[in-house]
Amino acid sequence: MTTETPVVVAVVHQNSGPGFVVYACQACAAHYPPQPDGGER
Repeated sequence: MTTETPVVVAVVHQNSGPGFVVYACQACAAHYPPQPDGGER
């Protein structure tokens, strides 16, 4: 499914290589589980 108004629901950090951003439509974003804080310093 695609949307014209994506919402960022998570930022995935990786130890090796670039991370990535997870997007969802506004209706689905409310159902996306909260992600733990990475604790970047």
